[in-house]
Amino acid sequence: MAVKYFDLTTVAMVVNCAPLLTVVLAGPILGEKIAAVQVVYLLLAFGAVSVMILGDPKGNEPKPDKIKPNLIAIIALVINPGVIALGTIAMRSMRKLGDTVVVCWMSFTMIILFVPLVYLKG
Repeated sequence: MAVKYFDLTTVAMVVNCAPLLTVVLAGPILGEKIAAVQVVYLLLAFGAVSVMILGDPKGNEPKPDKIKPNLIAIIALVINPGVIALGTIAMRSMRKLGDTVVVCWMSFTMIILFVPLVYLKG
């Protein structure tokens, strides 16, 4: 849905924040330690992604062929990296389980998340 309202480059850059969130969330959830050098790298990567998303040196206006995004599209775009990061962490904590069990849990979760959205969107 986000691609319908936003440029593909914006969507790709926001989604590519997922590895950054994965590292940040892996500490509290999985109990992994982050070294000071890794924190510096994370801040540099986050800054670079932020500049690419927010920075527009020419001050270009949005293209007129794009539809103005609604609140649901903005929320979906913002939540997407977090959901991907949590999914990656969940898969890491489930690595001792069999492939079939992991696929079943992923499918079950997607059904729970997307059926209400499809129903609401008609």
